[in-house]
Amino acid sequence: MYASIFFGERFAIEPQLGLILINSDNIDTQHILNFNAQVDYFLRGNRENSLYFFGGAGVIHVSDAGTTPASLSAGAGYRLALGDRLAMRFDGRYTHFTELGGNSIAFTASIGGMFGRQ
Repeated sequence: MYASIFFGERFAIEPQLGLILINSDNIDTQHILNFNAQVDYFLRGNRENSLYFFGGAGVIHVSDAGTTPASLSAGAGYRLALGDRLAMRFDGRYTHFTELGGNSIAFTASIGGMFGRQ
């Protein structure tokens, strides 16, 4: 889950929260909780289709891991406005995890609603 909070036409800050619950017969319920903050820069502004670049940082908590690794990410995407209230986003990101967590490359598509726009 994320929210884009725009500051002017081109910049946004996104608080992000993710939760994965793992439950099976062999182990107790475990979780992976991720909190991240991301800064976006939209080349054409927030009212039209636009290429954007972003960078983010966050922390991850895993049940019984005994460690809380941080994450640093960067990437680019395309925001496609779908009418006045919806937007679809496609992005690719590289993320580095500290404490021997490794690296990841991810490609995502998301759809979101816009609230509070007059």
